[in-house]
Amino acid sequence: MKILNATQIREADAYTIENEPIASIDLMERAADQCVIWLNHAMDKGQRIGVLAGMGNNGGDGLSIARRLKIDGYSVVTYIVKLNETGSPDFEKNHINLMAKGGNIVYIEKNDAIDFSRYDVVIDALFGSGLSRPIDGVAGAIVTALNHSSAHVISIDLPSGMQCENTVVTSESVIVKANDTLCFETPKLDLLLPSYAEYTGNLHILPIGLDQEFIRKQESTYYYTDLNLVRSILRRRKPHTHKGTYGHATIVAGSRGKMGAAVLATKACLHSGTGLVTAHIPHCGYAIMQISVPEAMIEDNEGINTLEISELTANDHIGLGPGIGTSEGTTEFVKEILAHNNASIVIDADALNILAQHPELKPLIPNDSILTPHPREFERLVGTWNTEAEKLDKLLQLAKGYSSTVVLKGQYTAIASPEGTIYFNSTGNPGMATAGSGDVLTGILTGLLTQGYSGIEAGILGVYLHGLAGDYAAYDLGEEAMTASSIINQLGEAFKHLHNQ
Repeated sequence: MKILNATQIREADAYTIENEPIASIDLMERAADQCVIWLNHAMDKGQRIGVLAGMGNNGGDGLSIARRLKIDGYSVVTYIVKLNETGSPDFEKNHINLMAKGGNIVYIEKNDAIDFSRYDVVIDALFGSGLSRPIDGVAGAIVTALNHSSAHVISIDLPSGMQCENTVVTSESVIVKANDTLCFETPKLDLLLPSYAEYTGNLHILPIGLDQEFIRKQESTYYYTDLNLVRSILRRRKPHTHKGTYGHATIVAGSRGKMGAAVLATKACLHSGTGLVTAHIPHCGYAIMQISVPEAMIEDNEGINTLEISELTANDHIGLGPGIGTSEGTTEFVKEILAHNNASIVIDADALNILAQHPELKPLIPNDSILTPHPREFERLVGTWNTEAEKLDKLLQLAKGYSSTVVLKGQYTAIASPEGTIYFNSTGNPGMATAGSGDVLTGILTGLLTQGYSGIEAGILGVYLHGLAGDYAAYDLGEEAMTASSIINQLGEAFKHLHNQ
């Protein structure tokens, strides 16, 4: 799913209106209809609903939603914040339509206080994607009061005060802190970035029928990974094949006290579809691995408690880093692996930290590899940044510089290709913020590389599978009770879902 900027969204609206053809008021009704379908699933008729409406088209969306909720039997009060004498044409039409249905409307023209404690849910339709300046004055006071209330806040298209991209947040910024954001057709970039998470809440993408051919023709650096894209990448296993058909992966992981990382990465690799897996581990973990992962072959490193320079069997692809530490001996072993390995490799955890400490190793990284930093590891590799835009630029530079895919882990994990595109992942949940979750991802990615997927294909597919398995685990156990092993245990359900089973 392509991510568009504000100009492209306006053009998509206009093109759809002209070429479907559909009247702009009817496109607004279609958007409101999708919102009300979602709201009817999320709310009950006993809840008290407040709607905040500006006087632009986002406000028009809010008025249409208020009218439909009233018809559906909800108790709704609509507050129109009168910043101008008249609103947009579609706002004015919906204003008339809401009055015709006997809507309870309150007009706010001055710093009139709104008692948000009266409402269980407040729908924010003050400003949409066209906002180009900070919120202040009457609207600012209303947003500040809303943010201090206990109401459940649902923003329409964007939390008021945010922009599609490059939102500037300072101590003076006034932005709605939504619990849920109902975004039309395609996500706006800033809704996916961690700096704006406290404003976005839970993101929901609602299709409103914008012209898909027009959207396909738009240029964009950013994509939102959806089921259709992932299914187009996933390959089905064929009859008359054997374990050798699906490759032989090597997981280089573990140290004394951190053998769990090796166990998790190796198990995940086996569950990702690869034919054979060898775990190369320090001697202290030999018995642990033989008992914990009987399906894997074990290669005993000469190091007792940590990995030291030792002979490594050259298999198809390597997953390097989980739990290995950064001791001098381990660092030398990592250098040795990189110097003598030509196949693409997954580099994670302490291997990334070693890479950050020894930038001279960069030329040894094979093309089409995968780097999987979390934010702190990423900072060690690229330095600091001041804005989200600068961070994304550094992410693209890192991918291009290594001619590899970079998986920057987070709520919407960003997968950057060396060709200059970033894919934001759409699966996963906060329950996956648990020890070992990254080791599981390393195993999955290594297994997919070993089966012949390219670095970017493995990155997109592996991160989506990892998050989807986490979603199944959260459904079964709840987010708090999840462990990394829970994710591995649900990989089968994730694959079945992708295969329409």
